[in-house]
Amino acid sequence: MSHPMHEVLARWKAAFDSHQPDVMAELFTSDALFQGFGPVVVAGRDAVRAYYEAVADDRRADVTVLHTYSLGDRVAGGFADVTFSDPAGWEANVHMSLVLQCDGDDWQIRQYHVSRTGRPGVRQAAPPGDVAPTRGRWRNAAATSDERHRHAVTFSPVCAVQQPTIG
Repeated sequence: MSHPMHEVLARWKAAFDSHQPDVMAELFTSDALFQGFGPVVVAGRDAVRAYYEAVADDRRADVTVLHTYSLGDRVAGGFADVTFSDPAGWEANVHMSLVLQCDGDDWQIRQYHVSRTGRPGVRQAAPPGDVAPTRGRWRNAAATSDERHRHAVTFSPVCAVQQPTIG
């Protein structure tokens, strides 16, 4: 039997590649936490739908699952590398982390987070409408690991989101 992460990401990729925001939104729990390319964490299917409606319909995603885990029978998750691209040559490489929740027989995304990897040799121009880095986001790519951990963003479904501040 395949891990739920593989099945959910296969459905996510199919809906993303065919630009189906309504199908995308249904992959998420009604109160899902979502952090895409922008600096703001949003919650709920309507916010997820709005996010994917704003994505250009010629974007595609290549997904490689890196790690999976399960916590009992109803919670699972993992990490994946994703390369978003378009026919004009734009690419963005991200790490994606998901927390999945089983509702009946259906696995849904409870928490979604992507962060750009900045892999060398890959052009990563900002897509139209993408949010530029702002105060509270990492401006210095050379920040040490200790600095990144000291200013890490922490959140959970029951806690408020805190944005890191630098300087």
